[in-house]
Amino acid sequence: MEKNLHILVVDDDLLMRRIIIKMLNNKSFIDNELQIVKCRVEVVESGKKAIETLKKEKIDIVICDIEMPEMDGIELCQIIRMSEKQHHLPFIFLSSHQEVEVRLETLSIGGNDYISKPFSIQELLVRIKRLVNSTNNTTTKRDSYNSLEQTSLKQSIELIIKHQLNGELNICFRDSSEATIEFNNGKIIKATFAQLEGEEAIKKIVSTRHVAYSFEGKTASDKGIVSSGIIRSID
Repeated sequence: MEKNLHILVVDDDLLMRRIIIKMLNNKSFIDNELQIVKCRVEVVESGKKAIETLKKEKIDIVICDIEMPEMDGIELCQIIRMSEKQHHLPFIFLSSHQEVEVRLETLSIGGNDYISKPFSIQELLVRIKRLVNSTNNTTTKRDSYNSLEQTSLKQSIELIIKHQLNGELNICFRDSSEATIEFNNGKIIKATFAQLEGEEAIKKIVSTRHVAYSFEGKTASDKGIVSSGIIRSID
């Protein structure tokens, strides 16, 4: 029995995208369940296009460069880790950086693996196979979700604003209460926490200890803006 592995490659370098497709697309391996796994590769040139692709398609693994304009690989990984539905998505960083500090940063924000350029197709396939074999391990999924602790709520809000994302940020608190912040093109259009709304709700949200939070992307709306200066209000 054969199954497809949908791989999303994110790299602003056209030559690198072409090389990876040529090297990886339609390559096969046998997983630990003795099934034949065939790689189906899709490429995009930016983090924003990757987010749009993730909304529309079922992706099994992301392979991403670190240095890209507008949204770099670190930020893309952080945004994916904020998603309740996709926080466990295997994420491989691909970079020419050799510094230990860079590798540690990618792991600390939720990256599953790091491959240095230049690389071989054999190495890439081995890393992919290892991640595929571990996806049924619930501990792996939990570890990926726990990596959100490395990205503070404030940092997550800053990412949403910086990249003008649309969606809903849901926060759970230690007393079981919940709060919601809605964004339209990076602008806050609604914020609620208990009986509070707007700016007061925002200030209370960021000053209260939370247990977990997740961000779910949505289509843009035409609602009014509650606050365009959220970062000033939570400094």
